[in-house]
Amino acid sequence: MGFLYVGAFFLLYCLFFAIPTLYEILRTTPPGPEQEHLAQEAVRAAIPPKLPLALLAAIITTALCTYAGVLPGTKRSDS
Repeated sequence: MGFLYVGAFFLLYCLFFAIPTLYEILRTTPPGPEQEHLAQEAVRAAIPPKLPLALLAAIITTALCTYAGVLPGTKRSDS
């Protein structure tokens, strides 16, 4: 179950890292195929350097949430 949470948090952190880049493209480019192409290229360039950080953040978030017992399916037994 923990691997699913790590994967979900990883995708969430990748999205958080991509949002500023996508927002800048949205603000500066008129809608259309050109905007879509620029957004794809910008995300392809912006995300790979941040993948290790996103993975580390996802692992730490999952570990802390598991320790606190706030994620469904990861509660510790007190017995």
